[in-house]
Amino acid sequence: MRGARNQQEIGKLLKHLRQQQSLSQAELAKKSGLTQPSISNIEHGVGGSLKHVEAILRALNLELILEPVQKIDTSKLADLID
Repeated sequence: MRGARNQQEIGKLLKHLRQQQSLSQAELAKKSGLTQPSISNIEHGVGGSLKHVEAILRALNLELILEPVQKIDTSKLADLID
């Protein structure tokens, strides 16, 4: 599973997931009840609302799962370099 932490990352992830299902923006727009320009804006990380994202998720048969941000143990990074 891939994570997204901001609007731009969410847009890129939604685009990737749409393309995995071989859907065009126009096809996704029709399935979600949104317009093609709205899909494009969301995929580019501009505009959109949670309601629009929910419609896209339903159309792609996906769900939103929220998880704590994973922290990296930087104390062990030096071991990886040596």
